[in-house]
Amino acid sequence: MNRLSALGRLVFSVAMLIGSLTVGRLALPENVFACYCAPAPMATYVDDPAVVVVVGTVVAPDAVQGFVEHGTFVISRIFKGLSLTAQMPIRGGSDGECLLPLQAGREMLIVAKIDKGTLVPSTCWPNATLQSEAGQILYADAVAAFGPGHATALTDATSEDVLWLGSIVLAALAAAAGILAVLVILVRRRRSA
Repeated sequence: MNRLSALGRLVFSVAMLIGSLTVGRLALPENVFACYCAPAPMATYVDDPAVVVVVGTVVAPDAVQGFVEHGTFVISRIFKGLSLTAQMPIRGGSDGECLLPLQAGREMLIVAKIDKGTLVPSTCWPNATLQSEAGQILYADAVAAFGPGHATALTDATSEDVLWLGSIVLAALAAAAGILAVLVILVRRRRSA
């Protein structure tokens, strides 16, 4: 009887172990990823051709697919990046892939990669709303690393941007005046000959 009782307890224990492992496996998702990273200093991205550094505002996110959000980012200042337009699609979210949650209506400075024409900022890269103290510090770091950047619209232009634009217009006018003066001289010579 003791052997049967011991064998029964063993079988019961093994069944309970298998049952608890099975229930535990069913209760937890199969793949759980956590995002753990710390943004590097802004100067780290100076020589990284894969990232852009911009200031802009998320226009109301267009769509949410699971934990991924899609929207439009209206860029007002470009510190680093080529072939950027004033409005670009943006992808964010709150999943384990470290995507940056999109905050509609807040002006932000972000470091992002471009994937098939879409900005993809990450919580692993520097980003902050400009209205915050952290955003002001990050903006100063961006200016120190990349210079003042350039505005994408005259409405957001600073006095430096207007002076830069004014000097280009002045140079173009001076060049046009020089060409006109040469043409007048050539026409007068031709008439006098």
